[in-house]
Amino acid sequence: MHPNHTTNDIPYGFCQCGCGQKTNVAKITNSRLGHIKGQHVRFIRGHGRTGRPGPRRPAKSRFWEKVDKRGPDDCWEWQAAKTHSGYGAFRAPNGMHPAHRYSYELHHGPIPDGMVICHKCDNPPCVNPIHLFLGTDKDNVADMLKKGRNGDTGLKGEANHKSKLSAEQVQAIRQRAAKGETLASLAREYGMSDVNIGDIVRRRTWRHI
Repeated sequence: MHPNHTTNDIPYGFCQCGCGQKTNVAKITNSRLGHIKGQHVRFIRGHGRTGRPGPRRPAKSRFWEKVDKRGPDDCWEWQAAKTHSGYGAFRAPNGMHPAHRYSYELHHGPIPDGMVICHKCDNPPCVNPIHLFLGTDKDNVADMLKKGRNGDTGLKGEANHKSKLSAEQVQAIRQRAAKGETLASLAREYGMSDVNIGDIVRRRTWRHI
């Protein structure tokens, strides 16, 4: 286990109080605070270094603070912790929840047993409630087949129908970021989240270019 990993379900690199914010990398080792040089600290300053978080604001307020709300019909992308599949992860008082499911429940109430929440937009980090609908696993598979998403998982870049950018735009983003433009400004210009722009710049996505 990584020295800074915890036994709970909050990902490494995020504040262990459950606020969903990323922590900084320690510049020096400080045994009193439990910091190790070069590794993420466990808590943001003031968020409970002892592991006991202070008073928490209402979960609903904390939830929407982590969402990039755009136009009413646009994707509202989750900006905090995500799973490997790209779905948001939100810590509520009763535990961790997929962010899109939590959004659905805020607007429509509890999800019936055995039901899943599907995306009309096919965008995992999206939590816009009008993009979400209730269905069964069978409905979800049928929706995938209807949209032709069953056979393109190996397609790269513009060949993938979900791609929002061209190869030329990706190269331009990397060049401009290298010259000092911020991820936030590039995200606004290209209509994407700063997380997605960061993944492009760091070659976590579009690695074939």
